[in-house]
Amino acid sequence: MINATDLKALAYATANTSLDDLLKAGVIPTGDNSSWRRFNDNLDIFIIKLPAPRLEAFADLMNRKAGLEAALQAAE
Repeated sequence: MINATDLKALAYATANTSLDDLLKAGVIPTGDNSSWRRFNDNLDIFIIKLPAPRLEAFADLMNRKAGLEAALQAAE
C-alpha cells in the first residue's frame, strides 16, 4: 500500500529523472524522442503505454530513485 510519504518520494523521483536515467535503465530506447516528450508532458499516459519489460524497468528505477527498494525488500 502506498502512503503519503512514498507518494511524495515517487513525485520527487519522477521530477528528478533525466533522459539519461531512462536510457540507462532501458525504459526508453535510444532515439525514442516521442517517449521522452510523453514522459515530460503526460506521465500517466507514458506509464500506461510502456510495454511490460520497460514498465518493469521503470518501476525498478523509481523504486531506486525514491529510496523504496529497501522497504520493498524488507516487506518480502
